[in-house]
Amino acid sequence: QDWHLQIGEGSLVEGVPSMQGQSYVGAVGALCLCSLANAFVIVSIFPYAGYMVLGLLPDTTPENVGGYAGILASSFMLGRCGTAYLWGEIADKKGRVFVLKCSLLLSMVFSILFGMSTSFSMAIVWRLCLGLSSAITSTTKTLASEIGHGDEEIEKQAMGLVVGMRSWGFLLGPAIGGLLSQPVQQYPKHFEGNEFLSNLFGSYPYLLPNIAVAVTCLVAASLASFSISETLEDNHQSKDPHRQLEDSTDNDDDEGDTEDNAAPSNEQTKLLSAPQKGLGANGRNEPEVPIWSRKPTRAHMIFNWIFSFVVTVIDDGFPLFTISSVGGLAYEEKDIGQVLSLAGLIFALGQYATYHAIIHRFGVYRSVTVGCALGLV
Repeated sequence: QDWHLQIGEGSLVEGVPSMQGQSYVGAVGALCLCSLANAFVIVSIFPYAGYMVLGLLPDTTPENVGGYAGILASSFMLGRCGTAYLWGEIADKKGRVFVLKCSLLLSMVFSILFGMSTSFSMAIVWRLCLGLSSAITSTTKTLASEIGHGDEEIEKQAMGLVVGMRSWGFLLGPAIGGLLSQPVQQYPKHFEGNEFLSNLFGSYPYLLPNIAVAVTCLVAASLASFSISETLEDNHQSKDPHRQLEDSTDNDDDEGDTEDNAAPSNEQTKLLSAPQKGLGANGRNEPEVPIWSRKPTRAHMIFNWIFSFVVTVIDDGFPLFTISSVGGLAYEEKDIGQVLSLAGLIFALGQYATYHAIIHRFGVYRSVTVGCALGLV
């Protein structure tokens, strides 16, 4: 389709506005890589989390390691909860791309430090720092929704690709974690005669998968610097009440309005009708209403929390079940990585094959219902 072509400054192709001389394919590609790096940060630990705890806490066994591994995994999400709102504030002041690059670079540093942990408490601290520095998910989704500059079709395509890249992260992330953890033990022949690497990865058996994650974060940050234009200024202009009033007046004066200027759909109206800061009936600025007081926004947040809880329980709990020799599968890291990667492959293929079609056919809200029904099955 034409939307992926190189678009020059000031040009217009199939209703797609330019990005100051940059291509949409470059911007979306960079966002996809950022989403992939974020997935690596989150899921690459799953295959070896239990074994890492077993190495750091000698008194633990595969049967009682679950609680400690749960603490290690949840420390990342605890960190995200602590700084999610702060990163949002910074993104609204300094820019989305700025926050995205900072988060990627910090994730790179803390991933290396996490891989070099020599105690359980140290591992928790660095994993917590990874969570504190994580603003990739929200920022990539925000940029994906804003680079279309109001073009709904472009926003759907960009969002589908960026969110879908998470599924490829679930495919490749566990493989990285499982295949690269404890390399000296898994691939002893490759380290024969190389004392330096043998000592390095023997002392830090989980450093190599974290190096792979760190390199991905670095490449993603570099690509984001050159391929993604800042959308904050355009977003502020679109929210300026005076600018909105002028644009509304201009549209009223235009004759022969097309479907592009038609009223928003019912789904959009539900969100747009929420109280926001702007010009009131008397022409004065009205105070901004807290986000939690908006019923549609509150419903979306509660649903997302419930969904995230279920997904996290499954993602964290399944590897712990597989390593147990009593009632479990007694899998090693490599085996766990292969199983999770296969599940990620199915997820990825299903995501790209059905996401855009289902959204286009049923709309956003009904698509959520369809997804929940399939999840129950």
